[in-house]
Amino acid sequence: MKALYDSPWHHPFLCWAAHLVFAVALLARKEASPFFTRFFWIFTLEIVTDALFTGGWTPVRSPSGLATTLSAMFVVLGDFRYFLLVEYVLASRFSVGVFLRALGLALVIPLATAPLSFGDSRVLFLVYESAFVALALLMRFVLIPLRAAKLPSDRRGFLAMLTGFELVQYLGWAIADVRILAGHDIGHLIRIVPNLFYYAGFLWFAWFALPKTLREGAA
Repeated sequence: MKALYDSPWHHPFLCWAAHLVFAVALLARKEASPFFTRFFWIFTLEIVTDALFTGGWTPVRSPSGLATTLSAMFVVLGDFRYFLLVEYVLASRFSVGVFLRALGLALVIPLATAPLSFGDSRVLFLVYESAFVALALLMRFVLIPLRAAKLPSDRRGFLAMLTGFELVQYLGWAIADVRILAGHDIGHLIRIVPNLFYYAGFLWFAWFALPKTLREGAA
């Protein structure tokens, strides 16, 4: 099962295939606002680049300082796309403040876990995943309801669904890593599912979950 997990046909190939189709779909549809058009193109490029450098066909040798730096950078960017969408919808417009709040939220867990040292990197992954689940639960049940109280119901629903997507993804990773740390190879098979959420599914889900009025609104 680990061989399947490590296969480049799982990562990066499935990510690239999903985003090739996604790019064609974006080109065929013109109704997105300028913000969402830029958002989806920028993060399509970001995630396929992430898959290149962290997948089975990476040109960067691991372990190395460059591989570690790139991996950390892509983790932050992957979380940042979620927080940027949340902050944009809450503010109903893009601004420097929206960007900085999203970046700050994306850096909370990396900065909190960076000083930690474990003999097994899998333990660090599990700590990060568990911390993100806690943060996403806080977002879903406390912070977003408080800040989104005056938003239309379709936008509140979108934020709830998007955060639910992140929760399922990070819970999947955490469950898989618990199984791997317990010595059960099936954890690698389980891990493929949240990987597909993260690398292939997030932008698709966000696109189709967006309320039409939001997708077509002004940037």
